[in-house]
Amino acid sequence: MKRLRVLFVAFGLPYPPDSGVRIHDFNLIKNISRHHSVLLLSLIISPEQVEHVDQLRRYCDMVDYVLLKPSSVWEHISRIVHWIK
Repeated sequence: MKRLRVLFVAFGLPYPPDSGVRIHDFNLIKNISRHHSVLLLSLIISPEQVEHVDQLRRYCDMVDYVLLKPSSVWEHISRIVHWIK
């Protein structure tokens, strides 16, 4: 099977997996990462969530986030697309 690069965009960091959407997104990332490369882009609303970014690096080849600036999401997507090329 060919290893794919999967871009996963999440609103909020999917860690810690302590609520419905976080549990779902975390398990999805964890399962996809078994066979494919996961690039995670999260829109983080709370600065406290930044401390959990490293926990996702064991499942993701790249983790990037946007803090409180939804308009800059496109800048980060552009960076990921450039990284893929």
